[in-house]
Amino acid sequence: MIERFQNINPDKDGASIKSITDLKNELQIITLPDDLWVYWEKFLTKHSEGELIDPISLKMFKDIKGFKIKMMSLKREFFKHCSWFTDKDFGVYAKHLLGETPRRKSPYPKVSVARTKILVPDNIAHGDWVERRKRKKVVIQDLLEFKPSLKFLDNGGDVVEDRWKYWKQRHRFSSASWDFLLTHPPAEYFKKRLRNDAWKKGRRISRRTFQRFSTCSRGL
Repeated sequence: MIERFQNINPDKDGASIKSITDLKNELQIITLPDDLWVYWEKFLTKHSEGELIDPISLKMFKDIKGFKIKMMSLKREFFKHCSWFTDKDFGVYAKHLLGETPRRKSPYPKVSVARTKILVPDNIAHGDWVERRKRKKVVIQDLLEFKPSLKFLDNGGDVVEDRWKYWKQRHRFSSASWDFLLTHPPAEYFKKRLRNDAWKKGRRISRRTFQRFSTCSRGL
């Protein structure tokens, strides 16, 4: 586990960390199951070394003139919007950041850490992707409130893909339908609390673990 701590530095922006809860999202990442953590480990390494593809130049960031390792630092801002993420959400997120989205043909990642200066097809800044995914879950959660028998979510708060896909096909629910539902309601509507049972299944971080994490972070 100690190797995982060394891949995330939550204190790069000088933000004050006073308790374990201030690091909830980072700690959820480093305690992911091995089959999901491997994607985060790969992303954190490739990102820090500039080995991901820039959507504009189509070159690795390290091959772009003026590249410096310190430019690739991830600030806590990057993690803090993911407080509602389940383990599955974090897994999908890492694959998009790496450019390993299933069936994707574009050479660059679907999700970028930084917002591009020009519009790039099939590419979105990480903050926008996180917000859009959250809004989708809010909509699905509300559909369940109207009709619980739909059972679109499992006990952990993840979407049951087969049931959701069948319902969409049956009701001709398209990308245009999503665009309307994600943009038409006021912003306040999407501030609802989402279910996330990741911290209700025995995943607790001891004070000793927190102290070890802080020590490793300061050493980077």
